[in-house]
Amino acid sequence: GPPSVFVYSSDKDKRHPTQKPVGMLSSVIECFVSANSRILSPFLGSGNTIIAAHKIKCLAFGFDLSSVYKDSYVLAVEDMFAAGLQNKKEKDIFK
Repeated sequence: GPPSVFVYSSDKDKRHPTQKPVGMLSSVIECFVSANSRILSPFLGSGNTIIAAHKIKCLAFGFDLSSVYKDSYVLAVEDMFAAGLQNKKEKDIFK
C-alpha cells in the first residue's frame, strides 16, 4: 500500500503559498491511479498537480476561481512543454 508519510524538500521556485513539490504529487497520484487516468485539480494554484500528472502519463485538467495565480501556472505548464514533456498540440490547450 501507499506510504503513510511522504518526505520531500519544498520547491526552490515557490509560485504559490501552498505549493507542493512535483515529485511528491507524482508519488501521491501514483498511489491511487494508473497511467492514462484522468486527474482533476479543482484548486490549480501553482499548476504542479497538472505537471505531476503529466509526468506519470495521466491526462490532467484544472481550474481555479482565483485569477491571481493564472500567470504562475501558465508559466509552469509552458516550462513543462519547453522541457519536452508534451507536444505542441497539447500545449495549445493552455492558451
